[in-house]
Amino acid sequence: MNAIFITEHAAIARVNRKLHHQEMMLRTTRSARAYLELGRHYLVDWRTNFVVETHCDLESLARELGVLADWESIRQAGEGAAEGV
Repeated sequence: MNAIFITEHAAIARVNRKLHHQEMMLRTTRSARAYLELGRHYLVDWRTNFVVETHCDLESLARELGVLADWESIRQAGEGAAEGV
């Protein structure tokens, strides 16, 4: 079966809608230093602004929360641009 690709941005939006009820949100690092400390994605408690979990795997988290179906896969930014997808 062929995978249906969704963008990283769409996956983050789905995860954040699900996590909102748990008062958490998924964030993406923007600097190299933050990337070393937190990983590409990390979870934050938005009430206290405390980092709850670091080095989160977006696809695994999305599947765990039930927001990414078995036939869906996440396409990283810039992937598939040459193919016109």
